[in-house]
Amino acid sequence: MRVLLVSQWKWHGPARFPKALKEAGFEVAAVCGKGEWIANTRYVDKFYLAPTWEERPFLEFLIVAIESWHPDLILFATDNMVLAGQELRRLVESNQAKLSSRMVETLRSSTFDPAHEGLLHSKFDLLEALKERGVRIPAQRELNTLSDADSFVQEHGYPVLLKPDFGFAGSGIMFCHTEEELLKNLNKVLFGKNRQRYAIQKYLGNKTALIEFVAKDGKVLCHQSAQRMHTHPGETGPVTVLRTVESTEMLKAAEAMCDLLRYNGIGVPQFVVEDDSCESALLLELNPRMSHFPHVWAKYGNNFAETLRKGWSGESVVQNPPRLGETIALWPQEAIRDPESSYLANADFVTDDPGLRAIYDGEVARAAQTS
Repeated sequence: MRVLLVSQWKWHGPARFPKALKEAGFEVAAVCGKGEWIANTRYVDKFYLAPTWEERPFLEFLIVAIESWHPDLILFATDNMVLAGQELRRLVESNQAKLSSRMVETLRSSTFDPAHEGLLHSKFDLLEALKERGVRIPAQRELNTLSDADSFVQEHGYPVLLKPDFGFAGSGIMFCHTEEELLKNLNKVLFGKNRQRYAIQKYLGNKTALIEFVAKDGKVLCHQSAQRMHTHPGETGPVTVLRTVESTEMLKAAEAMCDLLRYNGIGVPQFVVEDDSCESALLLELNPRMSHFPHVWAKYGNNFAETLRKGWSGESVVQNPPRLGETIALWPQEAIRDPESSYLANADFVTDDPGLRAIYDGEVARAAQTS
């Protein structure tokens, strides 16, 4: 089987996952920009170095790459690339772009139902849609005026956070513990130069968790859950240390969103949790692409790369019981957060990919110089 990874930016997941895909039996190609981390791994059979910053030239390039590689599965591995995949599907299905019939089917089985595509662009609307399906979420309200914020705080109290409707890695989130902080941040959100859609949400603390899953045609095939023990930069940044858990509420939320979106591929919802058991969990957002670390799960219960191969070849998939209570230090992320971290003794080091290892060693060294 053949897989095409479509990536942008210096992102760990697309750089680390090709090894797992190769070991699962895939031939691996990647569409990416020159200098991105994935471009340094030895586990990609063919690279298509693309102009990833301009939509139309990129989509034209992507069509050529798809027809050249003829993948059975396309993994849109970063946020903007997920949207690019949806746009390509729209263009193909409206006869504004052309793919061979087999590649049209591959594209459809690698993207989401166009009827609900708008929910990928809106964290607020997705949470509201899932709330109607019984998924618990923090109290939230769309933020259009100062009075929206005032009435929300009157009802729910402080602290609150202001959250952009689209974004990733915690970008644009503003925490407000007092009226002074709220007014200061509202001025930025409501009266700033580049205004975008925001919501005000009740802040329920910094104890968070995630569930990563593989889904096909709206059905979850396998999943792994973890508490986010450490993050960097700050509490809204990407996770650097995980602890494996199991949560019925997180799984039910994942199943609901997969059914709603007719989900295909890998996804990572994040939750705020009540305690370390992670059983009581309120959905914060969905990252509709792979995490920074889908490769690690094979060691702790479920092999995501193998699940993708089986799921897209029509084989049955069995969810294995996860190993619970295991601590996973992600490398180089945890070394960048804290070079002296005790978790690094058992970190997920790159040991057999010299090009990628050299890049990561450089990242750690640069972080040490600036800390």
